[in-house]
Amino acid sequence: MCLLKSKGVTGEFWGEVVAMMVYILNNALTRNLQGKTPYEAWYNWKPKVHHLRTFGCIAHVKQIGPDVSKLSERSVATVLMGYEIGTKGYTLFDLLAKKLHISRDVIFKESRAWKWN
Repeated sequence: MCLLKSKGVTGEFWGEVVAMMVYILNNALTRNLQGKTPYEAWYNWKPKVHHLRTFGCIAHVKQIGPDVSKLSERSVATVLMGYEIGTKGYTLFDLLAKKLHISRDVIFKESRAWKWN
């Protein structure tokens, strides 16, 4: 729950935070496995971690679909909530539409966080 408080995220997203923490812990070294990650112990190869980003940072998701014209906005500002298991996508929350997106086409601004208040 420290992630929620440190980024000022409301408590309704605790499920996404728990899923993200489990994902990170499965890809982190542990002393019980003699310097291996749980992922490495299960699959016999080291996990890739280059895609990990800062929780709660602002992310711009690319808009796609038939309703996107040449002059319309090409991205929507969202907040990173975690990683989608089984895909290479990120779980992102759109604050204006109040819904979750899963996308790979994302540009992150990790130094910025959403002002929840």
